[in-house]
Amino acid sequence: MLPTAVFAHSDLVTAIPEPGGIVNINFSEITLIFSEPVGEDSTILLFGEGFELIPVTTSLDLSEPSKLIGVIKQPLAVGEYSVQYTAVSPDGHEITGSYQFQVSYRIFNFNLNTNAILLFLASSTGIVIIFLFRHNKSKSKV
Repeated sequence: MLPTAVFAHSDLVTAIPEPGGIVNINFSEITLIFSEPVGEDSTILLFGEGFELIPVTTSLDLSEPSKLIGVIKQPLAVGEYSVQYTAVSPDGHEITGSYQFQVSYRIFNFNLNTNAILLFLASSTGIVIIFLFRHNKSKSKV
């Protein structure tokens, strides 16, 4: 029996933004991490609404050869976007995939303590801070 060569192919392990995720309007970099190293021929394409191609510069992270980075060259408007990627493994095999994410004004919730919640809405013009207070009535039996 002759030995056979087995090649592993890269699968997408982590995506930033994550599939179906929501990012704020200041978002500017797509990061894809694969299960195996990927080659320099790997690409990230970004499409906006109406299948408009958004300029992205794709590069490998030299310190982590399984990480592909796409720097977005223009500000993103609120809306839905589609990431399409091609990961080329060292043996030349291509893995392709796509997913969507949304850009929105982001709302953050911070629970400061049991009686107050701080909400703030980040926007391109600044930050609006809203405090919401809730009163917890605790009844103790004597």
